[in-house]
Order: sequence, then structure tokens, then C-alpha cells
Amino acid sequence: MSGEWHQGVDALPYTTSHAHYLLAEGADRPEGPNIGRQGEHLTIVAITMNRPPMVHRLLDSIAKHMPHFVGDVLVVDNGSDEAARLQLAAYLARAPVNVRYVAMPTSLGVAAGRNAAVRHVRTDWMLMLDDDIYLVSNPLSAMQEDIATLGCKFANAKILNPDLQTPFAWGGHLFVTSDRAGVNLNHGSPHQSAVVDNRAWRPEIGTFLFGTGAVMERQAFLQMGGFDEQLCVGFEDIDFSLRLFREGLKVGSIGPFSFVHDDPAPAGATDGSDRQIRYSEQTIKDAALHLEEKYGFGVWTGSPDRTPDARPATAPETPAAPVVPHNWHPGVEVVPYTTSHSHFLLAAGADRPEGPNIGRRGEHLTIVTVTMNRPEVVRRLVESVASHIPHFRGEVLIVDNGSDEQSRLSLQANLSTSPVNIRFLALPTNLGVAAGRNQAVGHVRTEWMLLLDDDIYLTGDPLAQLQEDVAVLGCRFASLRLLDADAKTPFAWGGHLYLTRAGDAVRMGHGSSHRGVDPGAGALKPELGTFLFGGASLMERAAFEQVGGFDEQLFIGFEDTDFSIRLFQRGMKVGSVGPFAFVHDHPKPISVSNESYERTRYSRQAIKDAALHMESKHAVSFWHEGLQRWLDEKNGDLPMKEPLRAVPSEVRRRPKVALFIDKEGWAYGNLADQLRRELSHRFEFTILSYDALKDDFRSFLALEGFDVVYFFWRVIFSHLLRPPASRRAATLGLDFRSLYAAQFERTALTFGVYDHLFLGPEELAKNMTFFNQADLYSVSSRKLFDIYSRIPGCPRPGAELPDGVDLRLFRPSSRSRLGTTAPLVVGWAGNSAWGGRELDRKGLHSIIRPALRELAKEGIVFKEHFADILVFRRTLEEMPGYYGELDVYLCASESEGTPNPVLEAMASGVPVVTTDVGIVREAFGPLQAEFVLKERSVAALVSALRRLHHDRSLLSRMSKENLLRIRAWDWSKRALPFGDFFDAAMARRRSHPIDRSSF
Repeated sequence: MSGEWHQGVDALPYTTSHAHYLLAEGADRPEGPNIGRQGEHLTIVAITMNRPPMVHRLLDSIAKHMPHFVGDVLVVDNGSDEAARLQLAAYLARAPVNVRYVAMPTSLGVAAGRNAAVRHVRTDWMLMLDDDIYLVSNPLSAMQEDIATLGCKFANAKILNPDLQTPFAWGGHLFVTSDRAGVNLNHGSPHQSAVVDNRAWRPEIGTFLFGTGAVMERQAFLQMGGFDEQLCVGFEDIDFSLRLFREGLKVGSIGPFSFVHDDPAPAGATDGSDRQIRYSEQTIKDAALHLEEKYGFGVWTGSPDRTPDARPATAPETPAAPVVPHNWHPGVEVVPYTTSHSHFLLAAGADRPEGPNIGRRGEHLTIVTVTMNRPEVVRRLVESVASHIPHFRGEVLIVDNGSDEQSRLSLQANLSTSPVNIRFLALPTNLGVAAGRNQAVGHVRTEWMLLLDDDIYLTGDPLAQLQEDVAVLGCRFASLRLLDADAKTPFAWGGHLYLTRAGDAVRMGHGSSHRGVDPGAGALKPELGTFLFGGASLMERAAFEQVGGFDEQLFIGFEDTDFSIRLFQRGMKVGSVGPFAFVHDHPKPISVSNESYERTRYSRQAIKDAALHMESKHAVSFWHEGLQRWLDEKNGDLPMKEPLRAVPSEVRRRPKVALFIDKEGWAYGNLADQLRRELSHRFEFTILSYDALKDDFRSFLALEGFDVVYFFWRVIFSHLLRPPASRRAATLGLDFRSLYAAQFERTALTFGVYDHLFLGPEELAKNMTFFNQADLYSVSSRKLFDIYSRIPGCPRPGAELPDGVDLRLFRPSSRSRLGTTAPLVVGWAGNSAWGGRELDRKGLHSIIRPALRELAKEGIVFKEHFADILVFRRTLEEMPGYYGELDVYLCASESEGTPNPVLEAMASGVPVVTTDVGIVREAFGPLQAEFVLKERSVAALVSALRRLHHDRSLLSRMSKENLLRIRAWDWSKRALPFGDFFDAAMARRRSHPIDRSSF
């Protein structure tokens, strides 16, 4: 049963297999994976308000159709009046199923009510049902199988209308239209109404998750941040679905038509009040306007008869073109992925001049190639880049993975004459495929990366189609389409994890989903699969790091399979994208170094080690006679050598970095936490706190055995070089100078400058000792870089490393107050006594409060809402709520390294008025820059605030501009240069060692 698709829906293939059930986590449990065969890991959540009879009907249907259900049933009363609540409680006391009951003191709205309900869920999975849903059959076994087959963590149940014949919800689709007025968004089922046949249903993938009838993994829901509670009623499902789309997560449509949606006319006054709330024009309009402000999409039609429902908007048809026919391999099963060409407009960054993801000319893309002893094929690849994408605006990163000296020098000579923007990195030894790729990714500076094996080259320009396909699919991982050496026959087309049974064992392999036939000249549409070709893949760097990179225990072999299994188990989409613009041509070895590469690649022992590791990790057979015969064939023409084993773990270990902070929970501690979160794939971090150690000598002892030490507060570093530490060592009969020199002989000592302190001549002279003992140091702003670069006798900063902001924590709240006439709420955050109470370096008492008093004399009243830690210290987790209570954030500092509260306010959508400090000029857009004070004075602040008071329209414009500009300051981007800084410090320590005994 396929049904007819609505206009604008494009059903692309998602290649999977019922055998993928075996890959699902928990497939080896007696009850099976995900929800469990009898719902052992499932909570059915029913949320209600003033409709006890509907809950009665739902629970009776559960008892009738799922008598063996062993999961949990949770009924959440979302603010019913007392009479309805008492009626419901009386029924639940005699309900035919075991029920947990939670009553909210007041109606929280749909989004907040669902979020509150989830907090009471105890199982791994949950099925969210509105109270107007009931069951007509048992869906559990089919839902379990479909979730496992699709590899999804979010799915829609199929729901019937009250006639029990036509579908109310069948699949889920975000309908996008665009015109001169902008982009408009709606939602509904991709299928047109048809009489359903439960004997022929099949699962599928879509782009919209109906909040009712949604099956979700609880942890995945929490990681997504739940529903947006600013959406009291209406559009909460659209918002959540759009976030799922941008996260690259699959949304399934599963099970048979076992559910019925029947919302009868109100039976009484209380039932009618619920309907009034649900369909209130003003409430829904407020939600629509919030969503429009959040994403820039129009969702409000202004027609009172249009409320969120399952009816789709009309999407434009894409021009018809001849499509390449599919010819699937045996064992490949195809289900629809319903998307649309117009989903390009939903992609993050679609509003940029260069477009989303990689950019029209690859502005946000790094082409990454890891090579060993094959300079000639790398030259071919680089020449093809120069020839076929001369307009490429990204970067090419070539990583030499332990080539011999002759090959490495030849490679560098070839690259030196290329017109392509190339960065070259040489690893000291062969780390293997997985670790080599991980090392390479650690040096990528762009948001996206194209991993290409060195034996691949281009025959055309793929950029435009890659950009479009990735945006339309809404994926963060995709395999390229490759031609074989004849440049005609497909080498890789689609990606599939193949599972077969051999007796009691399950064997696994991977490959293309399409048969290897000439694709011809027809149009190639993107598709989804289950296997990612690591050597020809397009990936978002942040997503790669979230998944954890390649498993470095796999020296060579199966690293792509392991990574693909993890993507499948995380519910991530894997695309097959682009034109056939790449050729895979693996030449035979022509030199001794080439033979060395071949022996490494096809080493029987190394691949056996990897296969056995995979078997222990995934409980699937990898080392079998078929693989052994293939290895024998590959090794038949190579000279016999000693068996190759995986590189020892001590060679492949991550560098150890000590991040030395002042105190946990303070600004430096938060910064260190961000670096550990974003860079742990590259470095092994230890965070040390001076407040916890409370002693200079103990601090010194704690720093033994690190490759890099980074002091956020440079005064702590200076303490190690002063007499108290030496005297403490002497009491123990130790010579501190000798200890210091020996302990830090191979350690790169670094620090950061985050303020404008200690810049007087005497202070600089006093501190020059630790400047000279540092292998490198960083500064946090361009202003500081210029200052320290001009100091005579002072080493230049090694890097400018500005702070970032955690956009997962700091998000915009409702800015609906910005256009009102109420007094504007102004905020300020920090330590008003920093630098000494008498100096007021932060300007709270000498600038901000006097300015507000001056304005009050004019009759212009602002409401103060300050977060001074001298009065009350808020935790980092409490700060987003604080910014959500502000209309304007003020900064009147004399100097700042960043300042962090300005970035946090921008991320919260709060307009800012500030002095010209830190990085504000770099961070602000043109409108917000008008509110950088020309001078640090009461009069300048009064003038800026007066302007905002009289022209409230500026506030919403500044808010939107800040939300766009702050994207570049997310820690996922800002942490990368710190990693390069640590690498540079280690390299400098090796090449220019400092005499540690000279202080």
C-alpha cells in the first residue's frame, strides 16, 4: 500500500533491510530492542485537560487490545478544573490497567505540559498520546520491528480518522512554500487520503513528527531539549521537527493503523474550555509569531479558520527530469523517504549569500586526504581539484600518515607548486586509517569536510549538487557517488550494511546498494542508506565529533563499518549525494614504498585483529573464510614480509593537556569545560583548580606528565617561579630549579591573557620571567594582540583565541516585550568590585546607575535587573533564564578580554549597549555596532538608552541581528583554534626548547 503523495512531496529511496533489526541496541535481549516485545521499555503517556471520558476510552482500549502490555501508563492532568480532576481520579481508581497519575496545578500549555510529563517517564521509550486517541488493535510487535529496521529514535504512529477507514496521520512532512514575501512552513501527512489496508503497511521516513502518536527514545528527546515552551499551543511539533531535520535525525512512520483520532464535540463547559484554549486565535498567533522570529519562516496565515492540523500546504512542483532507474542488490529493501526540493530552504545557513552547509563555492568545506607513500596519486587528486573546481574557496588538507622520507619530500615538492589552497601536516608514524583520519579531522577549521582517499580524483564540479542534496536530505553525513577506474561503471552508489545468517552466526559486510551498472546521463536524485564510505564521504565536523570519530582500535579495516553502525544506532541519516564526479582508481604498486603501503593495507594480521575487535564489540561475525580468501588474493603478488600489527597505543595516544583554572564554576572553569567537550577527540584533558590545590608547590607537583600545560590565569604560572615554591621544596631537601627543569623538559608551558592588567612598566618587567619561560601564550582579543605585539622585549602572542558561547545553553526566549510601552528591563552581570571597589572598572556604580538616574529625571524609566555576584551568585545554568528576563544588556567596563556576558546576551537575543571593549566590534553587526559607545561616559550611555526608549522597533531588529551574528561564536567553532595552539606549542617545544633552569 503506497498511497498517493501530496503535491510537492518527493519520495526518495531509503535503503534498509529487515535484517537491520539485528543491529539495534538490545536486539539480543529476550524482549528484543527498543520498546520491547510486550512494551517492557515503553511508557504510554496520555496528557489531558478537562476530558475524563476521553481518558476513560483510551485506557479501556489499552486493556482490550494490549492485555499483555507490561510497560507503564502515565496519565498527566494538565490543569483540569476540580470537578474534572475528581471525576478522572474516581475512574483511575478502578481503571482496567495499572496507571500512574500526575496532576499539574495549572495548565502549562501543550509544549510545557509534554515536557513536564517526560520528567515523570521511567522507561527508555515513550509513546505520547493526546486524550482524543484510542486503540483498535495491538501495534507493539510491528512498532518494535519497524523502529529497529529504520534505525530511528523518533517515529509517528499511523492514525485513522473516526470512520476507521481513512488516515488522519500517515507519515509526516514539513511543507515549504516560498514567494516574494518569504518562506512559509506548514505540516501534515505526505500521503493523500485513501482507504487503508492494514495487510500491506510498511515503514517509511519523513520530516515531521506529530506530537500525538509520537514514539520517542526518552534520552534522545532530552538531548534535543524537549519542546519549546514559548509555544503554549500550536507549532510546537513544527519547531521540534525542524530541529530534528537540522540535526540530521530520522523520523519514522511505523506500525499498522492501530490508533484512531476522534475529537468529539465538547460534552460540557469544561470540555469546551479546553477547546477554546487549543484553538484560541490569539494563542496560536502568538506561537506562530514566536516561530517566525525564531527561524524567519512564515507560519501564520491570519485566517481564524486555519489552525494547526494534518492538512498540508501546497508546495511547488520541481521540474520533471529523466531519472536514473534503480537496480538494487539482492537483500536491499527500499522504503520511502518523503522530502522535497524545497527543504533546501530549511537548512541552517540557507539565508547566507553562499547558501547552507558547504557553501556554493565550498566556503565552509575542507577536502581532507590522508596518504602514505603515494605522492603520485595525491598529485593527481590535487591537480583534479585545480582543474575542475578552480573557484573552490575552501581548503585542502593533506595529512601524511607516516610515509618514508623520500615519499614525504616528493609529496611536499608536488604540493608546493599547486595553485590550490593547501595545508600539509606530517604525522610522525603510521597511525592507521582510523587514528590517521581522526588526527586529520582535528586540524579541520571549517564546518564541513570532504574525506577522500588518496586514490580518488575529480572529473567534474560536484559542489552545487553536493550542497543541494545535503540540504534537501537534511543529513550531516553522506557518501559520495564514485566511478570505477574506467570512469563509467559505478564503484560506490548508495551505501548499505549487509547482514546474512550462516548457521547460528550473523555475518556482516558493506557496499553499494545499487548494482554496478552504467548510470547513464539521467538525473540523479539523492537517497538515504545505512553505510558511510569513510574514504569518500561528506561530513559536518561537529556531528563527526559528537559521534566520537573512528574507533582507533581498528588500525586498518572495518573503521567505516563500525562508524556506520554507530550512526544507525544513533538514528542519524546517511545520504548518498552528488553527481558521479569522482573516480576511484587504485593503481598497482610501482615502487618499494608503494609495496609497503599495499602490505599495510592488506595485512592479514592487522585486518584479523580489527575483525576480532569488531566481533567482540558488535557480536557479529567479520573474520570468515570469504574475507580470508579476499586477503589472500590481494596479497598474492606482494613480497612476503613480517606480519603487520596495529600501532602500539602509546604511539597513537592523544596528547595530555592540563587546563589550570582559578576555581571551579567560575569563568575560566566554564571555558575549560567547553574545551574539554569540543576537543577531547584530539586531546586528553585534565582540569586542575588552584582553589582546590591551595599551594604553589602542590600545584607544581600536580603538573607532572603532561604534554601541554595551559594557565588561564597567568598569575598562577608566575607563582611557580617565585621564592615560596622554592622554599617549600628546600624544606623537603629538594632543589626546585632542578625539579622544574626536569619535570617540564618535554612539556609545553602556555598561558592566556584575558584582561588588560599588569601593563605598567614595573609590572611588565616583573612578569617578563614567565613570558620568557612560556613556549607560547595566547590573548583573547585583537586589542590585546596589538598591545602585546608592541611591548619592547616581550614575545609576540602565539595566537588570538577569543572566547565563545555555548549555543546549546544560551538560546533566545520570547522577545514579545520588545515592542511594548512598558519600562525596558536593563541588565548587567559580573563582579562590581573586580579590580578594586574604589576604581569601579566595571562601571556599574559610576556609569550605569548614574545614567539611569539621569534618564529618570527626564521621565524615562528603566527597570534595573542586575546580576552582581557580590549580591547573589547565579550558576551558569541559571544565566539563560536571567537573560530571558532582560530587554537590554549593558556593559560599561573600562576594559574586557571578551566580555562573555555580551556574547551570552547576544545568543539569548538580547540587544546590547556597551563600551568599546574586547571583541564587541568583531562580534556585532552593523545595527548593533551603533550602540557601541563612542566614549565611556554617563552622557554617552544616556544618549543610547534614550534612543532605544523612543524607538522600540530597534530592539527586535537588534535581537534578530544578534542571533545571526552569534552563530560564528559558538564553542563548536571557537574551540578549534585552541587545538591548533596546543599543537603549535608542542611543536615549538620540540624545535625551540627553552632553558627551563634559566628563571
